[in-house]
Amino acid sequence: MRSKITKKIFFITITISIIIIALLNLSACKRLGEMQESMETFKVTRGDIIQTVTTSGYVDSSEQNDYSLSASGKVLCALSKGDAFSKGDVLIEIDDSRQELLITQAEENLNTAYS
Repeated sequence: MRSKITKKIFFITITISIIIIALLNLSACKRLGEMQESMETFKVTRGDIIQTVTTSGYVDSSEQNDYSLSASGKVLCALSKGDAFSKGDVLIEIDDSRQELLITQAEENLNTAYS
């Protein structure tokens, strides 16, 4: 009699296990279907990717040069440390009106000497 009860318990346990596994499998399939519904597909074509990157920074030269001017005068404008410049830009401008006056006087003296 004991073996009949054990067999019944065994079959009931197996049946309940199969039902639980079937329910879990059904639930997993339902979630998979929901995931597939939320997916989108796109047509892909080969092409170049163009991306523009803008940045700013500081450039420090490994070589440093010191320059001096052969003329003297009042500085009208000059670049400061950190200012940006390009090839051909004026780095310093000096008031040369005194030198122009001296040249004009020298030319007049020369003309007076020839007369």
